[in-house]
Amino acid sequence: MLTRARLVLAGGLGLYSGLILFLTLGTLRQRLPGSQAPGGVLSLDTWLDRATWTTGWSGEFLANVMLFTPWGVLAVLLLGTRRWWWVLASGAAFSMLIEIAQISGSRISDPRDLVANTLGAVLGVAIGMLIDARSSAQRRAASADERVAIGAWD
Repeated sequence: MLTRARLVLAGGLGLYSGLILFLTLGTLRQRLPGSQAPGGVLSLDTWLDRATWTTGWSGEFLANVMLFTPWGVLAVLLLGTRRWWWVLASGAAFSMLIEIAQISGSRISDPRDLVANTLGAVLGVAIGMLIDARSSAQRRAASADERVAIGAWD
């Protein structure tokens, strides 16, 4: 059943996904000659190159983690905590599609970004599961209070 809350979550996830696409595939030019290995994330050599993992700004890695964290939260709240594994797979696939699209564009396709984005989705799923557990506990407590109040009037 599509409740109002699910509709809001679906809309929020759609809008946030659009924002991610704009930020990662938008018109901002990042690639300079020689700044990306041919093939980007599709190149095994790029994954195995030590420089891939030892160069770059750590703040960018953290920003990529933070970019996908809200996506993971929204997705797990929309799809439910039982489908957490699907949200993780979808987050990794979404990030991989972005990185592949960046290969032919003016952006940089980087394995670190794929790893950071996936970690952000993992963090988002964990936060979403905590939010769901807490709201479920609050609903159960409110329901128990309601039953006690109704029983008092019998």
